[in-house]
Amino acid sequence: MKKTVCVLMAVMLMICCVACGKTTDDSATPSNSESQDSSIMSTEDKSIMDSDSQDNQSENSVEESESNVTNGESSVDLTSEISDEINDESYESNGEETSDAISEDESSEEPSSEEHLHKITSSIKYDSFVHWYICECGEEVEKENHSFGEWKITKESTETQKGEMERSCSECKYKEKTTIPTIAHKHSYTTWMKNDTTHWNECSCGDKANVSNHKFWLWEIVTAVTSSKEGIEARTCVVCRYTETKTIPVLGYTDEILEEECITWGDYVFHTACGEFDINSNGDIETISENSIAVVVNDSFSTGKISAKFVSNGGSEYDNDNGIIFGLEDISRHHFLNQGRSYYFLIVSDNGSLYLAKVAYNDNPWEELKFVHLSDAGIIYSHGDTIEIAAEVLDNGIIKCYANNKLIFTYRDEEPLTGHGYGIRGEWEGVSWKELSVQKY
Repeated sequence: MKKTVCVLMAVMLMICCVACGKTTDDSATPSNSESQDSSIMSTEDKSIMDSDSQDNQSENSVEESESNVTNGESSVDLTSEISDEINDESYESNGEETSDAISEDESSEEPSSEEHLHKITSSIKYDSFVHWYICECGEEVEKENHSFGEWKITKESTETQKGEMERSCSECKYKEKTTIPTIAHKHSYTTWMKNDTTHWNECSCGDKANVSNHKFWLWEIVTAVTSSKEGIEARTCVVCRYTETKTIPVLGYTDEILEEECITWGDYVFHTACGEFDINSNGDIETISENSIAVVVNDSFSTGKISAKFVSNGGSEYDNDNGIIFGLEDISRHHFLNQGRSYYFLIVSDNGSLYLAKVAYNDNPWEELKFVHLSDAGIIYSHGDTIEIAAEVLDNGIIKCYANNKLIFTYRDEEPLTGHGYGIRGEWEGVSWKELSVQKY
């Protein structure tokens, strides 16, 4: 900076005086004032200025100055430009000095002490948002948001109570909890409700579904009837297991059944309601008069299978209807036809036909329900042959009819009889029964 100022000053002194137009070369001898100014400068300053002047002259500054001497306006302009340049250099010099001063001040500051190292002295702390530690200086350090795992259900929700679930931070074990909404009601109809006629499923809220009438299975004898005590039979709904019961009237002797009119054959005690029976030499029960009916008085039968094996040795081979009776409602009468009694009978005619007929509360002797020629079923039967017939009585009026263990036909009675009595029937004398059995359902 000093070098530049000195050069510029030298150039200005060499070029001209603004007032008189003379250059430094125009005067051989300096004035007293100039001599005094020159004497003020030190030998070093003069040497520096001379050196700078020579450098500027080599850069054609002197040529420009000499050219400007001949023209006063050019000298003034050049002086103005040089003055401006000096001002610019001075501004830059001031800036550099300021910067140097700042740098010197900064370098004069003493170095800072070492940075504080935190030392954790507490267990981890947490709130509902973050967790942290406490330094021995009292500052909270290593503060971070929670790092939660998966939600886990701790209490299942129900239709009436809300559930609960929670999740834990893997760092501090803070647990966040929330509730689970109640679940919507769903009907459950697993329980059967019932009364005497119907059954239904009922939800805990009271709603009903699947309402329908009972579907009963066959009647079953719970307590067998005797000659002095009523019996009990029951049937159960196959859907809801509701059980219906009823009593079986006493089948013992009445005022109209005399002891001398009864006959015992094996386990059965028969009342000879009409006609006559006896035990033959073979131990079989046999008719000894025409149109004979014997009713069992020590047993009852409603649903199940009744079968009998017999042979016809007397009477006309074309007018000999023999077999079994069942569904009898009253055994106290001597006569059954035209007496307001009702029963079924299953018979085999000597012409080889199997008949199912019914006597029911009217003046008609009997009503034929269905018959089939045994030959059509592949069974050859003639008068004097031993044959076995059976009637399987099911619920809802269904009756299955068999011959020699073969199903011949099935019939459904829309108005089924409900009696419990059963027995045997012979059209003519000489019909003997070898077997009688009842399988109760």
